[in-house]
Amino acid sequence: FFFQAEDGIRDVAVTGVQTCALPICDEPGPGTGVRFAGGDNAPPHILRMSPRSRLKSLIFAAVVILTNAIGNFCIAWGMKHLASEPASVLDFLRVLFTPWVASGIVLLICWLLSRMMFLSFADLSYMLPITAFGYVVNALFGLAFLGEQISARRWGGTLLIVAGTLLVGSGSAHTEEHAPVEEAAAK
Repeated sequence: FFFQAEDGIRDVAVTGVQTCALPICDEPGPGTGVRFAGGDNAPPHILRMSPRSRLKSLIFAAVVILTNAIGNFCIAWGMKHLASEPASVLDFLRVLFTPWVASGIVLLICWLLSRMMFLSFADLSYMLPITAFGYVVNALFGLAFLGEQISARRWGGTLLIVAGTLLVGSGSAHTEEHAPVEEAAAK
């Protein structure tokens, strides 16, 4: 399937680019003034997520969740196990280079980069709720390894996050229905 895009012709099956494109075939038809962005006239491979794309999304979700949770845990562990509480800016700069805190910072940099990669192929409205499961993992790490007491209210909020994650995770990483976009006014 080839589509005419504003900047030329692209093969959607290869690049995955389908937004704001006019088909070169008969639908919706030349001169209609309507573009589609994955709507009803879109080819089936745009509307469905392939098993490979689903696996890629799950892997990136796991990487984003784990690097965030483990990075936060490392920083929390490092800060709670200091010999003395930092009292000045210089003390905080020194803490940055302690093994636990430095490891946490490296993991959070990896988290940011993996999150950016995830956003390069998945919708924000999919990625954010899925990776919010990291809050659950953070709570479990705090309970299990840091001895934190978690109230019933916090567990209730955590269960709501799990429910939302399951609801969003059962769908596609891409918006399945897009409204047609009107052709820009002729110059």
